[in-house]
Amino acid sequence: MLDSIRNFNADFDAIFDEAVPSPKEEARGSRSAVPADVIYYLNEVQRLALRSLENFGWQLAFIRRPLFVPPMIVVKNSEQSKFAVLEEDGSVNLSPLVRWRH
Repeated sequence: MLDSIRNFNADFDAIFDEAVPSPKEEARGSRSAVPADVIYYLNEVQRLALRSLENFGWQLAFIRRPLFVPPMIVVKNSEQSKFAVLEEDGSVNLSPLVRWRH
């Protein structure tokens, strides 16, 4: 009986260690920064705004996809020195209240 409990605890620890990422691991896991189905995450106004921004050298950097909240569309300039959020109304927020990882 005691051996089965030890085995259960060892299995639980192994599963827990796999499920909890270490601080050095990538926070998004295996998901790519720009998903293959980008159109799914953009509304019509954002699609038009992104096309317009691309004419000025901006491009889609990544899409934050947290659970239970709308995705955040992030664009970057051609020099990759500035990042901005493409808001739901198509406006570009150059000073979002967001912390970027580097």
